[in-house]
Amino acid sequence: MPEMHLRAPLISTVSVLLTLVGATPAAATFPGANGRIVFVNSRDGTNTNLYTMHLDGAGLAPVTRDTDVRNDQPDWSPDGTRLAFISNVDSGTLGKYDIYAVQTDGNELARLTNTTSSAGPVWSPDGSKLAFGTYRDGNYDIYTMNADGSAPTNITQSASDEVYVTWSPDGEEMAFASNRDAIPTDPPAQPLDTLDLYVMRADGTNVRRLTDNTVMDTAPDWSPDGRKLAFMRGGAGGWDDVYTLTLSTRGVTRLTHVDGFDENPVWSPDGTQIAFDSGRAGPAQIYTMNADGSGQTVRTDIGENTNPDWQRGVAPTAGFTSSLPSAFKGQTVIFDGSPSSDLDGAIRQYAWDLDGDGTFETNTGTGAIAARAYPAAGSVNVGLRVTDSDDNAVVVRRSQQVSDRPPRASLTIHPNPALTGQPVTFDGSSSRDPDGVITDYSWDLDGDGTYETHSGQTAKVTRSYGIATTINVKLRVTDSAGTISDVTAFSGHPLVVLRQYIRSEAMLAFVGTRHGIRIRSLTLRDVPSGARVQIACRTGRRRVCRPQVQKTAARRPEARAAVIIHLIRMRNRQLRSGATLEIRITKPGYVGRYIAYRIRPAAIRKIERCMSPGSRSPSNACN
Repeated sequence: MPEMHLRAPLISTVSVLLTLVGATPAAATFPGANGRIVFVNSRDGTNTNLYTMHLDGAGLAPVTRDTDVRNDQPDWSPDGTRLAFISNVDSGTLGKYDIYAVQTDGNELARLTNTTSSAGPVWSPDGSKLAFGTYRDGNYDIYTMNADGSAPTNITQSASDEVYVTWSPDGEEMAFASNRDAIPTDPPAQPLDTLDLYVMRADGTNVRRLTDNTVMDTAPDWSPDGRKLAFMRGGAGGWDDVYTLTLSTRGVTRLTHVDGFDENPVWSPDGTQIAFDSGRAGPAQIYTMNADGSGQTVRTDIGENTNPDWQRGVAPTAGFTSSLPSAFKGQTVIFDGSPSSDLDGAIRQYAWDLDGDGTFETNTGTGAIAARAYPAAGSVNVGLRVTDSDDNAVVVRRSQQVSDRPPRASLTIHPNPALTGQPVTFDGSSSRDPDGVITDYSWDLDGDGTYETHSGQTAKVTRSYGIATTINVKLRVTDSAGTISDVTAFSGHPLVVLRQYIRSEAMLAFVGTRHGIRIRSLTLRDVPSGARVQIACRTGRRRVCRPQVQKTAARRPEARAAVIIHLIRMRNRQLRSGATLEIRITKPGYVGRYIAYRIRPAAIRKIERCMSPGSRSPSNACN
């Protein structure tokens, strides 16, 4: 009897029906990442062999390479290492099939049944069993057996026909197609001409009807989340389309709407897509679409390709590096996704969320490099989504720090060295901010580490110092983003404040006597403005003249003092031998001048010393 496809009218023979069942596998889908797709290809004339490929059609690889043999209905094992399928490799007869298992590379072929009447093997989710359809008892029943072919068990044991079985993801239930509730027709309908979907427990009990039609609902496949079945339904004109059934509501949704045969739907392991074969444009090809029916895309193009099943694969790993883990505003950061990888395929797309808003707006295709400059400081949660050749997508994120470029503080001091009491100007106007403006100048003018002087946006301050010292003056500038930069004056060349000395000179004119001298005039030259002049005479501790105190007029600080003082009151004063005439010239912040004349008979001895600021006692030396 000639071989018939499911699309043709059905006739009641075992061989034809097995051919029919062979055209519509009931593949199991196991939750997880998407792997390769296995399918049946007839590119070798009358042979049909199993091939695998990635979702995008790349990496095409044969599993079987038989001649004059039909291999059909492949189903991936849950661990992705083996395929169960039917073949007439041992019977040599069209329509007489047994179940086999083989490694995905074609090695270690094992025959699991020996009845030449089996079809549609599907693995249990734990990989320990296979469910399948068989005609061995005079009608079509669903059996289970161990993964090695042992312990075959009839779990339907019905007088009607049950075919196209699929496991639920948790392994607790099975869905299948059956004509057990078909309405008798006159003349009687051919076997399997009317099928509905049913569900039962995995041991065959508690059978419930899911659909109620006068058409054929067949080839169910359970979604990975356990909520839906994908199946094919025969429509008007004999065409088949792909549908889904929501188990909680029994609602049915049609996904394909073309004139042709859209058959054998299987879910992707991640539940986002459905693969199926379609003869809408000539020889059947493998298509995929989104779970809502959108995005229908052909994946094969040579020969006739049918009966897809989807491997549970390995998701890619996503990782990337940043050329600048902490970048400045406006600085370009290079992101490199090269650490990403995929063990069972290749990465076909790198998509980037460079601004951290949750949208992967930058698609670099198969290129792993992206670049971005950030206009504002802050922390950006950069994301990379890698998608492999099996449409598995993984996202990784890492924090990218973006900082304000710090301002550059710069400080000049004039004069330096300075003298005590002399105004010193500190100038920070050469400070700069590369991406903003400087909003505050703060100064540590006494070198104690505290920025006690704030000049706001004014870049200059002035201060004088009353004592000689060495100070590490510091400037701190703050920009409009609140970023701070410090600088210490001259980086090792601090402000030096030198002592100011009173350089006054005394000129004493006298007439010598046998017992001492008589003063004719006493004049002081170069007395600074604002200085205090004190005159005293003593013999031992006894004063011998009234003390005199005189102040010079204060002038502008920067004006040079050139005052001459004529001490008129000292004219004609007699000083005996042994007396001392003392002159003290002082000014706040200055090293004072001490001039003393020790009286001898008809002679004098002049002594000049310095006095520390604030002190009246002369030092032995001026330094």
